Amino acid sequence: MASNVQICGTRSCSSSVMENDPRSGLWMMVLGAVLFSGSAQAADKIEAVGGAKCASPATPYTVEFLAPDDAQVEVEARAKAADETPADRAQATATLSLDGKPCPSARCVFHAMKGNTYRLVAESSKPGARELCVSVSRP
Repeated sequence: MASNVQICGTRSCSSSVMENDPRSGLWMMVLGAVLFSGSAQAADKIEAVGGAKCASPATPYTVEFLAPDDAQVEVEARAKAADETPADRAQATATLSLDGKPCPSARCVFHAMKGNTYRLVAESSKPGARELCVSVSRP
């Protein structure tokens, strides 16, 4: 079964025939998935030195840091538990990468350039963690 479709430009309209193709529904689903998947996985942003963001430790947590000025900064990732002790806080509880490069002990110090965006990905290495946080500070 075919249906007529009118295609109109700025000055005229023309007719074309659009076939009922079972694959057209599949293409619409693929297009919808592509359009909506980008917004569902948007990274949190930190736009100030001294800022921090936290999320569930269930999956790797991505944060983008937009450097407000040229400065030496330190980024750190920590997984936190409800029953955390001071001794627990001294241990490495997460892993962290900066633009795809691993940071030793979940901490990196680097020179941030004003206007540049840096991608930070943290993962919890602590069983029973309730929260995974990424922070940006001055060293």
